[in-house]
Formats: sequence, structure tokens, C-alpha cells
Amino acid sequence: MPAYVVSHLTIRDPEAMQRYITEAPAIVRAFGGRYLVRGGAVEALDGRWEDERMVVVEFPSREAAWPGSALRSIDRCASCGGARPRR
Repeated sequence: MPAYVVSHLTIRDPEAMQRYITEAPAIVRAFGGRYLVRGGAVEALDGRWEDERMVVVEFPSREAAWPGSALRSIDRCASCGGARPRR
């Protein structure tokens, strides 16, 4: 059964974020994931939206996405890439 990771990102360092944008897809693919939503303008239809970007990734299973595997690697890449992920 697929598992979905929804991340809200606030960019702290735009230059470093470009490295993250370049490196993260290989990490996602390595764990069998694929992007469903990646960045773009986000508009809250109800409530508030306080982050700059949204990313939704589908993984083949919860185990593939769970911390210690894909999420930990992606978070490490995001931290180095100037983003603060929030899930």
C-alpha cells in the first residue's frame, strides 16, 4: 500500500535550496518514491498557509518512507539545502 509524505517548506537559504532541488530527486527515486506535487504557488482555500513550498511524495510503502530511510535522507539533504521541512 502506498505511503504519502506531505512536507511544507520554508526556504532559509535560496542558493542552498537550489542544491536541494538538484539532489533530492535522486534520494526520492532511490527509495522508490515519486513526486506528486513539488513547489509552485500555494493558495489556502480555507485557513492559513504560512510556508513557501509544498512537496508531496508517494512511496511504495510506509516502510520505504519511514524515518531511518527516505525521510531521514531527504531531511538531511533539505537541512543542507537551506530548507526547513515541516510535516
